[in-house]
Amino acid sequence: MFSKRLRELRTEKNMDQKSLAEDLGIPVMVMMLYESGLRKPTLECIKKIAKYFEVSTDYLIGLKCCRNCKEMQSEAIVLQHKKERGLDHQLNYVDGWPTEDRILLKAFINKILIKEK
Repeated sequence: MFSKRLRELRTEKNMDQKSLAEDLGIPVMVMMLYESGLRKPTLECIKKIAKYFEVSTDYLIGLKCCRNCKEMQSEAIVLQHKKERGLDHQLNYVDGWPTEDRILLKAFINKILIKEK
């Protein structure tokens, strides 16, 4: 996965292997071997490449599909908001319940949802 992601990131920036290798301070042959999958980079090199392209190391090696933490946090916030809004909408149908009871019910349901994950 690393070689594929490296190639994708490089081509998105319209760079050739030589330019990227120079920017990273590594030999062109090493860059070619990384992209072909014939050589595995060191952890330090992975960090350097991730920083250069402003992506997470997890993304670079294929553990995550989001390029950086900010994307993941944004997605999590949107999902949480949708869950809460949906839950609030459902709780509006509980006629006659005091606000405090509705808040308690919401907290209980959220706790159940967290346990299911």
